[in-house]
Amino acid sequence: INRRKNHEFRGNNVKVFYNNSFIGHYPVGTSALVVAGNATEAAFYLEDSLLDHGLEQLIKPDDMLELSLERGTVLIVQDGDY
Repeated sequence: INRRKNHEFRGNNVKVFYNNSFIGHYPVGTSALVVAGNATEAAFYLEDSLLDHGLEQLIKPDDMLELSLERGTVLIVQDGDY
């Protein structure tokens, strides 16, 4: 996988993943949505983006939670409750 900002997908194998376990700049909640073909790619893309933000760290594929696209799904990323 190449480290680039825009990743191209072939076919319809696109999935949406959520992660809220990475460490941010401040001691408050963090979260990210990632579009990728699988959890391994999603973890890699998140690592790459975090590196650009000065937040180098290892993201495990198991920490990427897949959101279902087969029916309506709501994920409240931050509700203001810390």
